[in-house]
Amino acid sequence: MVGNVQVGGDAPVAVQSMTKTDTTDVDGTIKQIEEMVSAGCEIVRIAVPDKDAAIALKEIRKRTKIPLVADIHFHYKLALMALDAGIDKLRLNPGNIGSIDRIREVVRATEARKPSKPNFIVILSDDQSWVATSQRMIPGNPETASDYFRTPNIERLAAQGMMFSSGYSPAPFCCPTRRSLQVSQTPARHEYQQDREGWPAVYRQQLNIPRMLKQADPRYRTAHFGKWDHRYDNVSPADQGYDVSDGLTGNANGSGRDAGAAAVHDDPKRVVSVTDRACAFLEQQVQEARPFYLQVSHYAVHLAIQHSAAA
Repeated sequence: MVGNVQVGGDAPVAVQSMTKTDTTDVDGTIKQIEEMVSAGCEIVRIAVPDKDAAIALKEIRKRTKIPLVADIHFHYKLALMALDAGIDKLRLNPGNIGSIDRIREVVRATEARKPSKPNFIVILSDDQSWVATSQRMIPGNPETASDYFRTPNIERLAAQGMMFSSGYSPAPFCCPTRRSLQVSQTPARHEYQQDREGWPAVYRQQLNIPRMLKQADPRYRTAHFGKWDHRYDNVSPADQGYDVSDGLTGNANGSGRDAGAAAVHDDPKRVVSVTDRACAFLEQQVQEARPFYLQVSHYAVHLAIQHSAAA
């Protein structure tokens, strides 16, 4: 990839061209880049013959989104400056750069700027109807949102990302849905309603979220907090490869319908404590510079209904 343009292999041919302006003339260079983009250019190469040109790259990078290639002339430090400016690719002649140590320094700097591994946060609510929030799941259709409940944080999440209005829970029950999320299979493959001999052993070995991520990069840390609810064969998050979890949890752990807990609670449906543990996990991964997957499976809004005194 050069920026967001795939090159090589089976990728289609990408059009690349080079500016012929003085790179220190930022306005003139940007104007020429825009002309090339209008003509169908997908990647632009820019000459970096000296320090002033390398400095100009940072402003050029800010003003265009097209993938940029820095054509380095002679000095390895120009390559390092181009990397700092946010360039997408370096073009250099090792023979003109000097010693092998200088080449290695450029390579190390390039490696250090590779995109970091993505992090994942999945928030799962329990028995949450799509008309139980103030977010319209189908824009313009007031019948796809609640006119009573106010959920500004969910609205904010929706505004910052994407909504999948045609997406559905894998099943109308807790356990099969939660299993489906872990192994990306329909509930029919889990045989939730009727266990067969040997099936728990098979499920414990299937490729799932933690195993897949750790295969991609062993540094991934995975955590599950809140309602696990795999029920009949006692498969725990640890069995499934999670590094950190609340263990084998179900409705009773979150003041479920038959738990007999009071309606007024300092930590209703364990919302506060589950969130606090999740945030502590996030902070630890940031401190250790580890990529992570975090699933926060809230007990709310499953019966019984609880609320804080303030609410």
